[in-house]
Amino acid sequence: MGGTSIQWGQPNASLAELNTLSHLSTLEVQIPDAEAAPEDFFQKLQKLERYKIFIGKEWERFGNSQYSRTLILRLNTSIDDLDHGIKKLVKRTQDLQLDELKGVKIALKELTDEERLSHLRNLHIQNGLDIESITNDRNEFLELQSLTLQGLPQLVSFCSQDKIDATSLPQRELPLFEEKILFPSLEKLQLSSLNITRVWQNQLSNVSFYTHEKLTTLKIEGCGNIIYLLSFSMAKYLVHLKYFEVTKCNCLEEIIFWEDIEEATQVAMTLSLFPQLESLELKDLQHLRGFCFNSQNKVIEFPFMKSMTIYNCSNLEGFICRYTREGNQRISSQGDLFDNKVAFPKLQQLTVGGCDKLLTIFPSNMHEEKETALLATAQLRKLHIFGLPKLKYIWKNDPRGIFSFKKICAISVLGCPSLKNVFPASVAKDLPQLGFLAISDCGVEEIVPIVSFFLSYGLGWLRYNLYEF
Repeated sequence: MGGTSIQWGQPNASLAELNTLSHLSTLEVQIPDAEAAPEDFFQKLQKLERYKIFIGKEWERFGNSQYSRTLILRLNTSIDDLDHGIKKLVKRTQDLQLDELKGVKIALKELTDEERLSHLRNLHIQNGLDIESITNDRNEFLELQSLTLQGLPQLVSFCSQDKIDATSLPQRELPLFEEKILFPSLEKLQLSSLNITRVWQNQLSNVSFYTHEKLTTLKIEGCGNIIYLLSFSMAKYLVHLKYFEVTKCNCLEEIIFWEDIEEATQVAMTLSLFPQLESLELKDLQHLRGFCFNSQNKVIEFPFMKSMTIYNCSNLEGFICRYTREGNQRISSQGDLFDNKVAFPKLQQLTVGGCDKLLTIFPSNMHEEKETALLATAQLRKLHIFGLPKLKYIWKNDPRGIFSFKKICAISVLGCPSLKNVFPASVAKDLPQLGFLAISDCGVEEIVPIVSFFLSYGLGWLRYNLYEF
């Protein structure tokens, strides 16, 4: 019945008729008002093998669910008024989505009577103005693969018991997830418009963070009280993370907090961070100073990173900010997006815009270590730079010709008024795949600081591409 609009309760359209279909095994139905359903209607749906049931008005279709048993509730009454049969359906549901729960402080308590949701694979809770916790005790969500919490301004902790046990911290400083909440199958976590200050504890035991190590997707949006997201000791367990997105977190200063790390890590000269990460997006983070601050002289490698976007981070000082301590102050080197101690051996696309403090993308000190410079740039195919008012260099002097951009095919540079040239000669002479070059609203006086270069490289080709842009 998907895609068909039926006015239940009108002549010839009674929900009760569905109960007469004794062999019905699959049902997709939208019911604007659960109270309009006949008595025992939901109780008799327990025999369904597959279902997608929408209860409430104006639900947007979520597309084809990958789960065979989906229940979506948008209630205009208290959850206490729900038919008992709906609560029984919840216990069998794989995909549970809850919107606008009213008068509810513990989201799942009244729905489940504290029984374990052993079949639950996806949990999406949004727009609950009174919700303070998701569950009442430290349940194990053994099958949960995806969790979305959105628009829950009063949310303090996932488990209400953590609020009771935590006597030394104000409630707003509690982490959302304590050690004893288990998500051994969780692959996707999305948090949006929450007022929490911490997602996880600073230090977790190996066993406790094991419950999150299958994460492949992590999205944090509009959580305005978080100052840093992960400690290094926590981040090292996210070995399967592929997609990492952080947006509109106004207080966030750094993604990774670099606390005192263990001795075995200190010995290693190269640290591999998020070894499966393919895509990183950092957007609309007005107070972000860097992905992390690090005083150690180590190369930090992101071995599988293919795409990186940094947008509208006006306070960004650099991707990895190196610092020295003077008294209690951290003095960082400012202005270079990358340095010679960061490596992206598979980076293919880089987009940087709206970062007011950046002076250089690829600085000259990257050529101090040839191997690192090659790793940082060898696979780059697309480079998009825009809205960097202080940018003076994309590639700073490369006198030894160490930078390698043999695979780059598209470069666009927009709105960089302090930029005087695009390429040093050593880079420009070896761009065999470059097919698109766009430059607009920049202070560029020359594309390459050697006039004779154009005669051999083909000035007509360059004009064509600028015209196309």
